[in-house]
Amino acid sequence: MNKQIFKKSGILVISHIIILLFLLPVPVYAQNRVLWKVDVGVENLSQVAIGEEGTIYVASDRGYLHAFDLDGHLKWRFKANHWRLSTPVIDKEGTIYFLDEEADFYALKKDGSLKWSTNIGERGFISPAVGSRGTIYISSLNKNFYAFNKDGSLKWQHDIDGWGRRNPVVWHDGTIYTTADNGESLLALTPEGKRKWEFNTKGKITSPAIGPLGTIYFGDTGDYFYAVDPEGILKWREKFKYHFTTGPIVGRDGIIYVTNGRGENTLYALKPDGSILWEAETEDFKLQTPAIANNGTIYTGSRDGHNVFAFNQDGTLKWKQHVDSEVNSSPQIGEDGTVYIATEDSTYALRGSSTGPMNSSWPLCGQNVRNTSCQTGFHIFSLPDLNMFLFSRNILIGTLLGFLIGFTIKKSIKIILFGIGLILIIMIVLSKYDVLVIQWSQIEMFYNNFITRYDFNELLNRVYLWFGNSIPVAGSFGFGFLIGLKTG
Repeated sequence: MNKQIFKKSGILVISHIIILLFLLPVPVYAQNRVLWKVDVGVENLSQVAIGEEGTIYVASDRGYLHAFDLDGHLKWRFKANHWRLSTPVIDKEGTIYFLDEEADFYALKKDGSLKWSTNIGERGFISPAVGSRGTIYISSLNKNFYAFNKDGSLKWQHDIDGWGRRNPVVWHDGTIYTTADNGESLLALTPEGKRKWEFNTKGKITSPAIGPLGTIYFGDTGDYFYAVDPEGILKWREKFKYHFTTGPIVGRDGIIYVTNGRGENTLYALKPDGSILWEAETEDFKLQTPAIANNGTIYTGSRDGHNVFAFNQDGTLKWKQHVDSEVNSSPQIGEDGTVYIATEDSTYALRGSSTGPMNSSWPLCGQNVRNTSCQTGFHIFSLPDLNMFLFSRNILIGTLLGFLIGFTIKKSIKIILFGIGLILIIMIVLSKYDVLVIQWSQIEMFYNNFITRYDFNELLNRVYLWFGNSIPVAGSFGFGFLIGLKTG
């Protein structure tokens, strides 16, 4: 009898410890997340692109394209003819495309050698896009839009009535969306270069993002944010306090995440109908386009306060990391969860907690880690990523809570009390020898800010939302409950 009690008590102790590790508040400033930093010694680095074998590419204003390995060691660098390079873009074969400020267009092999180059006219260094069949699209500053074949030959060109200003994006049916009329309208082109429609706005528009049903989302300098359907018809338009200079991203559930870019210090989460789900303020202004990981973490950086922020999917701050200079680009997320940031003069690799970008229609500034700005297909009713399912904190908590409740119903409350007491003793002993640091102030803050603030009905509502909004979590709770009953 005693052996059974201790055996089942041991199960309870382990379960309690795991739950405590996940539920106890952790300070957002508790650790340095910098895995490595490479000081390039130049100003204004571009957004990072990630190629085969995890090779990291970043371009600079001094005319260099740098290639680093996963540990931050330089593999090679290429010197362009002129300064100020665009963000690099990588096709399926590993070819790297970019432009310089004098509109020289380059294609490099994976080893950094030149494959071909051509000039497209006047000054401009807007990043290209690569379609699903390998066609490269460039919106220029000389009133023309270009489509190039993979060998560098011109496929077609189209007059866009003024400067393009923003990089184009491509939907999976081949439709190309680009800015026209000096950046104050959105132009839709067929894969053959024929005009489909043009949508005029109140100001110069941002780079667009495409939702799971083909809706195009973008903001403008007239303080408006738009949703336009694939036929060019306005779905909705919302007015904000400040103008938009950075583009949006889209999560798996259709939620749109966007920052104003310059005038405000807020990250917005918008529902598919345009209403605000939540808004998260930071102490910094000039936030960059966000990126969302497959565990729901949203990353963004600031040019104003030299910080990188990580937010939970409910808008609460997860952590922040200070860097040495302005964050010049949107974050990039590697397959191992590493978050790559380019600042004025350095490239950072920060430790993340995911296993790559979210499997959504537009999770990153360039849609994917290769920055092709092409949505190659998206399953609207896709199951959650296996890695996200296996490593989700809520799945584990749901299972353990279900197990404990089921076990408690079946067994005497004495065993529960024994397990809690044993956990407290272990925690006190470990904290005495500095193995475990108990954040009593954080626990007190959690109590003051949550337990005493919300009434019982609010607490029940939050529990309902936690389970009701996630079938896997509810299922894991039921599974844990049945195991608890069986074990007891």
